Amino acid sequence: MEDNFDYENDSQRSKKKKKKKKHFNPYKKDKYSISKLKEYKKYLEYLENVRAQGNLDLEY
Repeated sequence: MEDNFDYENDSQRSKKKKKKKKHFNPYKKDKYSISKLKEYKKYLEYLENVRAQGNLDLEY
């Protein structure tokens, strides 16, 4: 009965498949996050200017 047993296929089934790592371009991430930070900084400056003027009607 053991003659029909396929050792190669059994060992391949028992091994777990490795997940492929996704490679992201770090430059694009940095560029995106830096631009978002710049926009956020502009937004905060706008809020400070509005508060300084005493105008509480915010425009988006």
